[in-house]
Amino acid sequence: MAKFKCNEGEKELGRWTTNFLPHGGGRYTGQLTITDQRLVFHAQFDTSVGGIVGELFFVKSDEGNFISIPREKIKKIEPKTGLLNKRVIVSTDNEQTYIIDNGMLSIKSILGALGEK
Repeated sequence: MAKFKCNEGEKELGRWTTNFLPHGGGRYTGQLTITDQRLVFHAQFDTSVGGIVGELFFVKSDEGNFISIPREKIKKIEPKTGLLNKRVIVSTDNEQTYIIDNGMLSIKSILGALGEK
């Protein structure tokens, strides 16, 4: 399994196995990594993610299929919690929305890594 590696000078703030619902549809399970520079999702179980997400934030390499959203492109972070569903909605400056779906697990650590309370 490919593993995300930080760039030189980039600091990892947290890593979670979670679900990701990209702009345009779909649902992918994989690894979310938040750094001081970007949000990165490694879609571990779907190789067609590039066709759905588009090329803007999609990075394909020998290491695997990644969605990489630079922090400066993130315009809004919105937590949504219910009894059985905890989500973080990430909106970007190009009016796309991405959902981090953590199921019944807490999203507090994800929000903390994103700089939200």
